[in-house]
Amino acid sequence: NITLSEAQRHYLAGIGKLKVGYLKSWPPMEFTDAKGKFAGINSDIVAILQKELGIEVEAHAFERWQPLLDALIEGEIDMAGSVAKTASRQQVLGYSEPYWPSPWALVSQNKPASAYMLEQLSGLSLAVVEGYHLVPDLMSQAPGISLTLVPNTQSGIDAVVNGNADFFIEKVTRLAQTINQTDANLSMSILTDFTGQQSHFGISLEHKPLIPLIDLALGHISKQKQQQISEKWQAVKEMDNNSINGWISYIIATCLLTLLVMVVSVYLNGKFKEERRLRIKAQNQAKMSASYDGVTHLPNRSLLDDRLNQTVLMAAREQQKFALLFISLEGLHRIREQEGVEIADKVLVRLTKMMESKVRKSDTLAKFSGHEFVVILNHVQDMDAVCQVAEALVQLLSQPLDGVKQKVSVSPSIGVAMYPTDGDSAISLLKKADQLGFYAHRSGGNCYRCS
Repeated sequence: NITLSEAQRHYLAGIGKLKVGYLKSWPPMEFTDAKGKFAGINSDIVAILQKELGIEVEAHAFERWQPLLDALIEGEIDMAGSVAKTASRQQVLGYSEPYWPSPWALVSQNKPASAYMLEQLSGLSLAVVEGYHLVPDLMSQAPGISLTLVPNTQSGIDAVVNGNADFFIEKVTRLAQTINQTDANLSMSILTDFTGQQSHFGISLEHKPLIPLIDLALGHISKQKQQQISEKWQAVKEMDNNSINGWISYIIATCLLTLLVMVVSVYLNGKFKEERRLRIKAQNQAKMSASYDGVTHLPNRSLLDDRLNQTVLMAAREQQKFALLFISLEGLHRIREQEGVEIADKVLVRLTKMMESKVRKSDTLAKFSGHEFVVILNHVQDMDAVCQVAEALVQLLSQPLDGVKQKVSVSPSIGVAMYPTDGDSAISLLKKADQLGFYAHRSGGNCYRCS
């Protein structure tokens, strides 16, 4: 047992019963059992906290992850397990030290490799549970992936089975069990970019003094005890030992990192079979033509609409600002008439690269129409920072262009809209930025306008 000071015991005696949130159906980590009780790995960890700290808890079940997270942030519940630690969440939540490994895996109907990197999924569709911290990470690190938000794990599996997504991403422990209980022929692969992630207890800021005490209790859970808990919940439903035991042991064993490196090394040094390479190439080409502009290879209007809707959704949840720049390049039509289509396309590609040099990889630059572009600037602090980007784009794009028979230049007109000040939906933001861009054009071009 851990040793507590008099002040710590006094504090614990006065906090009352703690409300612990959990998901009804997310075994083996947490679920509601046949008796209607909180069960799973997280329930056993919470029981250890109760015993070591002498606290009382009251379990509250949730159908979906996003409402659970919202309740935790708003203080309707006091703590929850399996919460990922992110910079944005740290502003509204307290966190325990990590207590359980939490790598991610992919599931598909095909016969995938044993491991994937994000860059290999470019051009493919990926289902992910709404509210997972991984959503903004995927949007910033893998803009070529088309995301489909689903309410829960089963919906993600269904999206793959029904052909609505190429892959579904979920925690290894959850996927291993779900696949075993699904009749469809599904395969699982490690996602190497997120193998080192850990689970934490998320704690309401009202109970911030409780965090070091929870860490103290978690620190007394031995590897042997972790293994016992893991083995206990492997058999919670009739799971196949060959498919489940290996994954759970794989996660818990002390040689986790070594095994992961071996898997990745084998994969990176190997080659896909020719038939798989050709299939993926064909898929990528088909999806590129549907979602990307053929000349600039930028996201097209269709993909922009999807990205913008997702950005609005994430900004609303995380109470973050972002900016939308609507860029009109006057003069491209004249270049096409004077120099021909081939030269005009080369100029367009050069202008695209110039714009890309002024935005971050986490932002989105998209082709809206023949001479119009849109930039989504994520996680901006204030309008001054956005105006600096707009001014830099104006100066860069208005320079004379070399490589054509006559010295020509384009005239950029940029409208700048901010979320949520100028609009709280994708349509309203686009309309506002377009309107402000028109005002810039009417003022003579080579400038930007904001509200």
